[in-house]
Amino acid sequence: MKARVRKSLAASSGKPKTGRAAGKPFAKTSSRSGLAGKRGARGARKRPGGLRAVKPRDGSRRTHAAGSVRRRKPPKRSALLAGLWKEGRGDGADWRAGHPEAADVAMNEAVRKTWMQKLQEHSNLPKLDGKEVWERAKAYAEGFAAGAGMAPSRVPLPLSRGAGAVVYANANPDALRSVLTELARLPLAEIVVVLGSPSERLLEAARSGGTATIACLPEDVHPDIGRALGAKLTDADLLLIADGEQKAEASELARLLWAVDGRLDVALNDRSAFLGLFHKRSDVERFHEFLNVTLNRPDLQMNTMAALPLAMTRKALETLGAAELSVPVKAHAKALQRGLAVGTAAAVDWRPPAMPNRDRIARGDHLEAWKMAFAEAGFRLRFPDKARNRKAAKGAVG
Repeated sequence: MKARVRKSLAASSGKPKTGRAAGKPFAKTSSRSGLAGKRGARGARKRPGGLRAVKPRDGSRRTHAAGSVRRRKPPKRSALLAGLWKEGRGDGADWRAGHPEAADVAMNEAVRKTWMQKLQEHSNLPKLDGKEVWERAKAYAEGFAAGAGMAPSRVPLPLSRGAGAVVYANANPDALRSVLTELARLPLAEIVVVLGSPSERLLEAARSGGTATIACLPEDVHPDIGRALGAKLTDADLLLIADGEQKAEASELARLLWAVDGRLDVALNDRSAFLGLFHKRSDVERFHEFLNVTLNRPDLQMNTMAALPLAMTRKALETLGAAELSVPVKAHAKALQRGLAVGTAAAVDWRPPAMPNRDRIARGDHLEAWKMAFAEAGFRLRFPDKARNRKAAKGAVG
């Protein structure tokens, strides 16, 4: 089935100075997990009423009930983000005064326009990474929504080109609904949802994506084929490919889009932090890493286009062909061979779905990738032959 659909596809074919980093704990004190309760614990003295005075390392003094767990306060916004939130709140209040009956769609468009106008004054915007760009846009959008008296929704990521997304799903309506909720926070001009033999609940979940284009297949297909079909239906200059069964945070998806809006042709998900040491990885991850080594990109480690989410430009899609996305590692090898700019831009703990014959399919896909690479670069690829004197054979061997 996968090979048959492949043939049909081929035929039809943005750093501020910040305060304490988000999530960084307060200075450690001697009150951890009962240390202050121990007799003679350093830095702790009994106080009347069962309270203990605890002297943290920063010299400040806090008290809490003996034996209780002290709740940490959430980190404060940096001065820059707080200023953007306040500026957005003022703009949102002004907008609401002039548009008392406007709905969410109008507010999202107003946020996008005002934010883009403000960013025209910042010449250092291309130098910012995706995380910084997302945090600034998010702070301003949340402030704008607060000033307008509405719930925050879309974040005005300042992309210079139109973006779209492709999702394939065939089983889990709740997961698909969560995926579409995250996609709705991004400035996407189009979303294509491909469903394999969908149930009524799955269709309802797909419709929750608002204006998403829904393509229904009469039977289940391999997810790679479903995503390749979806890619053929898009017109966007920037294409985000997401898994319909595993949610990825909008902030990570935004980093992929930001990377392909100016730096990369193909932006990959960096899974290296989630897989541990080489000897603890699966055979498929080892295949991926060996493929990158043979194609002179050991820096990519085990990261290939077979892992989701990922993003690419229209140039990359046209260079590879949508049909090639049905065999992601082959498309990955082709992208490297054709000189496309490929790199990592996000870190999502994505796990390949469990399916029968996964290892066998992966072996076949990698053989296809190497066969294509051999055809374009020769059987030795980039590796020189230093052990043989081929001139002595006088053309008897190739």
